[in-house]
Amino acid sequence: MSRSSEVLDDINPFSSQDVEGWSESPSGCQTLERVLNTTTDGLATPDNQEERRRRPWFVAATAAAVVLALAIPAALLMRSQDGVSPGGGGLAQIDGVWILDSFKAGGEFTGVEVGVNSAELPFIEFGPQVSGSTGCNGFSTNRDGVTLDEGTLTLTDVFVTDKLCDSADGKGLMLTPSVFRQALTTPLRIAVSGIGDNMQWIVAGDAQLFFVREDRGIELTEEEIRQVPIWVNQLGLAQFHPVVWRDRFDRVCGEGVWNPDVAVRLSAQFINTDLDAGASVRVGNAGAPLTEDGALALWAMAANTCPSRFPTGAIDQGPPTFVGGNEPPSKQGVDAFVPSPVLLGENHVWPEGPRAGQPTEIATAFAVEVLGWETPSARGDPRADPSGPVWVRLSQEGIAALVDVLTVPAAGGGRVLVQIGVPWAKGIDLGMIEQGRPGSTISLIRVAGAETAELTIRLGSGSQVVVTADRNDIGNGRLEVRDISDPAEIASVLIRYVDSENRVIAATGDAF
Repeated sequence: MSRSSEVLDDINPFSSQDVEGWSESPSGCQTLERVLNTTTDGLATPDNQEERRRRPWFVAATAAAVVLALAIPAALLMRSQDGVSPGGGGLAQIDGVWILDSFKAGGEFTGVEVGVNSAELPFIEFGPQVSGSTGCNGFSTNRDGVTLDEGTLTLTDVFVTDKLCDSADGKGLMLTPSVFRQALTTPLRIAVSGIGDNMQWIVAGDAQLFFVREDRGIELTEEEIRQVPIWVNQLGLAQFHPVVWRDRFDRVCGEGVWNPDVAVRLSAQFINTDLDAGASVRVGNAGAPLTEDGALALWAMAANTCPSRFPTGAIDQGPPTFVGGNEPPSKQGVDAFVPSPVLLGENHVWPEGPRAGQPTEIATAFAVEVLGWETPSARGDPRADPSGPVWVRLSQEGIAALVDVLTVPAAGGGRVLVQIGVPWAKGIDLGMIEQGRPGSTISLIRVAGAETAELTIRLGSGSQVVVTADRNDIGNGRLEVRDISDPAEIASVLIRYVDSENRVIAATGDAF
């Protein structure tokens, strides 16, 4: 169910050290549209070149209203240093997309790893025109410029864009692109052979390039597709290829991210390769994501995709502590707090009726009265017009999470809160439990240290319902409420996340 949030789309310029709800932003929507485009009408100029990657599997994931973020090492594809001997096998069908998986040049065999020796996934597509990416630059030629005759491939008039994805050609991220580009532009013919979904090129200088078909069966499970958005929305890193996440899911489950050292190590690797590949969609000067945030995201993703691999009781205990060793945060200014009942508004979240005061005053009152924070600090967006909608950021010493609230003027005077969230996840999503079955789903965010989440729900009739989500629900990212047969009945929702000491450590909220 989509919420009425026209006013929210462009009034959240709040400077943040985290991605600001990127998957719902205009730039995120534009990226979605570009990602779903699986055809290329021609290459853009070098300065405006768009990335060209085929993601037919992505469509299923967009139903979650989030962008899938997929990134880097393509090392799990089947490789053979022996390759396919020339003439040893013919290609029954060359049309389609072929991913460059590895190559041998200068007598040295190299596996393609995006973020290590290639800036992006290198591929070639044979269709009405021939086009692709060297791993840095796009290329294309008319189909008339391509002939394949008895195992010999000839490419003519290949146009390759000209940009440098690293400090030097043939080094670092330019290693794979330089080998692929040389193969594409050599005046000599290429000896091509293949078996099944594997193709080999032998080019001038005795270089060998090994390709695999894109549709050779490497794909994500439905549960893995549902989990990938955690990486994008929590870290603001958006890369797109199932090969990458197939490798990552295998590693997080195989190496065991329930071990904090493993989770932090893999998080650092994945973040660095994503940043090197230009996958960041983080706002402003946010800088690199925190390794600890990545470790928490990987833990949650593994808990939902390979729970049987976890040690007994590990999931029930929740994620380990990734920040500042094993020392708990300071409790100064925060006493144990049992969330008290709260009345929600009809067309907004809080308070029940408009309240007079400046944006920071209303936000502070919310922190004290609803979150139970004794000494909160409130900082309004300095760029906002104080007479209009204003985002206010709340923090409390001893509480790791930040809470952002959107205050707006009410028609009859005063102010109300219409949306609440953390810097990387604003608002709440609603949905049906299952098509044709009564019941509603309410989205939850994965907050480190949250034992339960208390949901206060106001219905269109004016009545309120309070339900509690446990750690399993939080880990799953949603709560099923079967007593509310249709999500259209819901007018507003406030969710308070509570730790083992009954402290509210985060909150989300929305009006519909």
